[in-house]
Amino acid sequence: MTTIGRAQSMSVAARHVAFSVPGAPEQVDEFTCCSCLLAQHRSQLTRQAGAMGYGTECES
Repeated sequence: MTTIGRAQSMSVAARHVAFSVPGAPEQVDEFTCCSCLLAQHRSQLTRQAGAMGYGTECES
């Protein structure tokens, strides 16, 4: 099998992997970055457009 063939078969297999991670509700001092979808502390909020907030890492 070629390298491209192996990469394609790995990406097909990866599509069928399911993750089950328990999540915690967003805290009062957190927001969800609309760019990366990670919960971040309010001190990392760089820009807010309506209900959409963006963190410092995604805005730099």
